Amino acid sequence: TIANPKGICALSPNSNQTVLACPGLHKGEVRVELYDIKRTKFIAAHEGNLACIALTLDGARLVTASDKGTIIRIFDTADGTKLRELRRGADHAVIYRCATLHSECT
Repeated sequence: TIANPKGICALSPNSNQTVLACPGLHKGEVRVELYDIKRTKFIAAHEGNLACIALTLDGARLVTASDKGTIIRIFDTADGTKLRELRRGADHAVIYRCATLHSECT
């Protein structure tokens, strides 16, 4: 993986699906490990570095924020599809944590 000085990672140890997400090989990329189906997905989430990532409890959705703090994105972990993009504003902001909702809320 790319350098990860903040220790960014997320785990969803659901009994039906175990998912781990961490920074990928390139800036702004997320590596998603779908352990139960033995699949790895790489998601190009942002152009810049990641500020935080989170998974829904069932591991079906991934939430990411850029280090610029202007964009939050929601992805489907099974296929990497971007489901939503939320713009927080144009000014830089430090985002410390991504909260997650139930996967049906996306």
